[in-house]
Formats: sequence, structure tokens, C-alpha cells
Amino acid sequence: MKKTVIFLFVLYTAILIDFTLIDDSLGRNIRFIFSNPAQLKEYLDTNVNLLPFATIELFIKGYRLYNLSFSAVITNLLGNFLAFMPLAFFVPAFCKKLKKWYAFLGAVVLSVAAIEVLQLLLLTGSFDIDDLILNSAGALTAFGIIRIKAVSEKLSAVTFGVWKNGK
Repeated sequence: MKKTVIFLFVLYTAILIDFTLIDDSLGRNIRFIFSNPAQLKEYLDTNVNLLPFATIELFIKGYRLYNLSFSAVITNLLGNFLAFMPLAFFVPAFCKKLKKWYAFLGAVVLSVAAIEVLQLLLLTGSFDIDDLILNSAGALTAFGIIRIKAVSEKLSAVTFGVWKNGK
């Protein structure tokens, strides 16, 4: 079972990297930050948000004004919220030191920040503080759900003890 969990983690990581950095159908077009100053300026002007909740507000306003479809809003906001939820299972299963919520949250924030920095360095996707907020909130929510005794016991039983609540 441990090999299966490791395989699932590698698969999840590959899918996450594809969605956040590579997938052309999601508008990803890898270019390197130092390859073309004009591309860097364009990226910084159009794909960087350092103001918390600005992108979230933009999507909600876009829907309210009928400029964005409901599915576009849900895909972006819910997609970002759900994207890092599996880490709530994998991280504590592999690293016993990260079973406390604050240690787990620190690991998630670092993971999300690493992807955001890679998006900046590769000029792909968007470098957005709201992604960090939504990704981290989703992972922490899943972490809280998994910590419910009944859920934790079921996960331990299903994984034959690979995942165990750290208490």
C-alpha cells in the first residue's frame, strides 16, 4: 500500500505541475524570465497580482457584470481552492514532523510559493497572491477535515496504516 500511496503522490505532483506550469490549453506558454525584456514587462503588467483578494474580487465582479461565465469563476476560484487539498493527506503520511497544523501550513505555503515563483521565472500562468491564499486555505481545510477522528480512522484503515493520525 505504501508504494501505491507514493505512486499517487507522484501522479498528483505531475498533474499539479502540468496544470500550473505546462498545460498549453490553460494558457501556459513557458518562456524564461531573462530571455526577452519585452516579454518580462508584458508579464509583469498583465500576470502579476500582489494585492490580496484583488483577483478574487475581479472574478466575482466579472460574473456580476455578466462578463464572465459562472463556470469560469468556479473553475478559477474553486480550482485554486481544491488544487492543494491532496497535500493534507500526502504531507502528514510522508513527513511525521508536519502533522501539526502550523507546520503543515508552513509546508503548503512554501510549496505554493515555489510554484508561484516558478510561474514568474518561466513567465507562465500568473504570479498571484490570491492563488497562494486560495491554495493554502483549501489545503488547510482538507487538513482540518482529515483530522476529524472518524475520517482519520477511515483513511488509516483504507491505507492499511500508511496514513495515521499523528495524535
